[in-house]
Formats: sequence, structure tokens, C-alpha cells
Amino acid sequence: MADSAAGLTPRHLSVVKAAAIVACDADDGVTDKVVEDPRSCSFDPSTLQCNGSGAQDCLTARQVAAVRSLYVGVVNPRTGALLMPGPTPGGEPGWALFRPGVFPIGVSYFRDLVMRDASWNMASLDLDRDIARALAEDRAEITATKTNLSAFVARGGKLLLWHGWTDGMIPAKNTIEYYDRVLADSGREAARAIRLFMLPGVDHCSGGEGTYSVDVLQAIDAWVERGETPERIVARRPLQGGTRRTRPLCAYPQIARYQGTGSTDDERNFLCTIAR
Repeated sequence: MADSAAGLTPRHLSVVKAAAIVACDADDGVTDKVVEDPRSCSFDPSTLQCNGSGAQDCLTARQVAAVRSLYVGVVNPRTGALLMPGPTPGGEPGWALFRPGVFPIGVSYFRDLVMRDASWNMASLDLDRDIARALAEDRAEITATKTNLSAFVARGGKLLLWHGWTDGMIPAKNTIEYYDRVLADSGREAARAIRLFMLPGVDHCSGGEGTYSVDVLQAIDAWVERGETPERIVARRPLQGGTRRTRPLCAYPQIARYQGTGSTDDERNFLCTIAR
């Protein structure tokens, strides 16, 4: 995004988002600008490539390659290892936060916490040496993705994770990978103590095309105080005319599937089911 030669502008990103939604919106059986599970979206940004010179409503070949690269994620060019999955289609306008310069939180994090060198800058980042150094640091502010939570589970802890599928800042697939690793590393009881909810069409923390208003605090209170394990949480979105849309959020890996009758703005007309 910081590559001036690529020149991806907020306008370009909005065009990419719109095209991705058109390509994949109906995959879940409901046309509502929301893709229930964008991992099934096969959108190809080359469909937006300009016939001639670059313009704001199409992409140059270099821009197509840049968008594809972002979807893939952070790859070590030497080993080909995927270090961080890329964002899913539908949240592209959020990428504008990474231009014209590199996102400042990332720079200060590496400079001050990992490298501890005031003269360090992002241009010198080494995906072998520096990532390994970050992972080797045994400090809470750096290693915040511990996967063995067996002690937490054993003392009765409950963990409710959620992530917006169209988060353009922190890739949603990273949270899924973390959840899977926690279940694998924390013992059999972890499956009863940890739940993940993916929010379709929801951006970073809120906003987006999906139902982004959700009371997760009420859900975890009921879990801890009354033993009501959250499997389905109702999310809301205001609509024009003072009405609202409600949709169920389903405990991962389930997704909400429209039953085929009734309003698609009413959560009661959706079932939680494993994605096909």
C-alpha cells in the first residue's frame, strides 16, 4: 500500500470491494452485500484490469498484482512460508490506513519493543531474522498469542473470541488459526471453554456491511454465571426508516444459513449449520 508506483488509492480500494461483493454476495443464498464466509469467495481482481492506461475505476496490471499479494498475506520470499494470512475480500477500503506511509503502530512496535533500536526503520526489516527475534521474545507485550491455555481452562476460565470477516487491518483468518492452535494445545476441555464467533461483513471492531452491533458481554456473563455456553448470538444493524436487521452469529465453524422463507432481516429465519 505504501508503494507509490502501484498507486492504490481509496477510490481503487472501493472499486475492488464493490467488485468482490458482486462476485461473491449470492454464494450464501442471500444477496445483501455480505459474504457469510469469504474464504469461499473466488473473486479475481484481474477482472478490474484496465484495457488502456490506469484510471480510478479500473486497475493497472501492477495494481492487480498488489491486490493479489495482499489477499495472499505476508510471505517469506526466501522460504515461501506464510507468516500472516491476508485479509479476505470485502474490507479493502480499510487498507488505506497503510498508506502513504507504513502504519505507525507496526513501525514503533518493531523499533521499540522487538529491535529496541531507536535508529531502526521498516526498510531494513528482515523476514527471517526479525520475525524470529519477535517470536523468541518471552515478554507479554510481544508474545500475546500463547496457544496453551490449559491452566486457564483448568481453573474455570471462559474465552470468547470474535473477529469481523472484513477487517482490513488485522486479517480475520489469523484469529481462526489461533483458535485452532489453542484447541490443539490446551487439552480436551478447551473445546468446552472457548468459543469463536466470526462476524460476516464486519470491519475492524465495528462497521461494514454486516450486522455489527452485538452484546458479547451479555453472552459471556450468561456463560460464566449461568452456564449457558454461547452457540448462537444475535447481532443487529440499523436500517433506513428506523427498522433494523438481525442475524445470528454462529459458533465457529458453523455459519448462518437462510432457510428460504421469511424476511432475511430476521434472525429467526436462519439456522446455524456447518458450511458446505
